[in-house]
Amino acid sequence: MEMVEREHLWNTKADGTGIDYNVGENYTITEDIDLYAIWKKNPAPAELHVTGSKTLSGGNKTDKNITEGQFTFKVTADALNPENGVTDVPTGNISVKAGGAIDFGIWTFHKTGTYKFTISENQPPAGYTKADDIDMIVKVTYDNQNNVYTKSVTYSSDKGLEFHNVYVAPNPIVIE
Repeated sequence: MEMVEREHLWNTKADGTGIDYNVGENYTITEDIDLYAIWKKNPAPAELHVTGSKTLSGGNKTDKNITEGQFTFKVTADALNPENGVTDVPTGNISVKAGGAIDFGIWTFHKTGTYKFTISENQPPAGYTKADDIDMIVKVTYDNQNNVYTKSVTYSSDKGLEFHNVYVAPNPIVIE
């Protein structure tokens, strides 16, 4: 079983019910004491299934006109995200599915902190406007009572991860 030290590394009782002594703090000790390292299992990570959608309008286009791979997206992680705190974030292009569903996969968070990702549409096919980038903020906290990481997610768009494109039909060329 993989173990990790608890936030309060040392305690005066082996079962952890005594006085805690935190790492990095200074104490004045006036008599001999026994200190015990307190250990516990690694907390369960927080998993987040990241999905989005693509919508179309203009030129009689609707979501039903979206074909597999017609639009692609990329995820950019902020350089200030906690180091090695998240795994399974896609590093290549993610393709839209027929009908507009987008599946960015299940991301696994192993550390507390605030994570920022920008999800961008790559250059769309001719005739379509480019959808706006969407920032996704994931806040990961530690639930000490249940020994798990928890997460909350917010988006810069009030529609979550919905990417909208408008189709603008090209002007016909008239040859005289």
